[in-house]
Amino acid sequence: MPTIEISDAVWVKLQELAEPLIDTPDSILKRELGIVAEEQADQISHKNTTSTRTGWTKSKREGIGELEFRRGCLVRAKSIFPNGYKRAGRVVSESPDGNTGAVTLVSKAHDLHGSTQYWYGFQESHSEELTSYKNGYLILGCGSPETTLAIPIQDMMQWVDSMNRTKRQESFYWHIHVHEENSSLILHLQEGVPRVNLDRYRLSKVR
Repeated sequence: MPTIEISDAVWVKLQELAEPLIDTPDSILKRELGIVAEEQADQISHKNTTSTRTGWTKSKREGIGELEFRRGCLVRAKSIFPNGYKRAGRVVSESPDGNTGAVTLVSKAHDLHGSTQYWYGFQESHSEELTSYKNGYLILGCGSPETTLAIPIQDMMQWVDSMNRTKRQESFYWHIHVHEENSSLILHLQEGVPRVNLDRYRLSKVR
């Protein structure tokens, strides 16, 4: 395995491009250089399995990587984008008229303490982006596109003060923790704060 040296400036840029809780320097460089990762090829050829190398949970019908995961979530968001959408950033999509915007974050399934959990890093810049739209949504992919949430930004911003957050240079991100409990998706906040049932934000299968 080759080793490369990078400057402090490049390291800072990698941190800016990284999605918290998901990216590694290797995954960022592969994405920015347009390299198709070996792991994604492995996913395509070994469907209906879970890759321990990538950590991504696959749907029962097909193996998908991070980009495909996001796209699958956006397919389900037809109620938000009835006239389609265009890309406005790496994780940002918007309607053709620019009135509706969405940030799409995805998480593999984490099995911890006997429960299935999904973890996300919601950046300060994400909140600023979404509040600039007439209709802003945070889309969360939970394990696979089959379980996708679309939360209006106004609702999400009610809860962020009760979330843990991590400082990152001149910005920060909030930690979003969603747990499966009795077939429901529950948002866990700081200790002592009531949990939030997110089932009302589930997106139905597009027919």
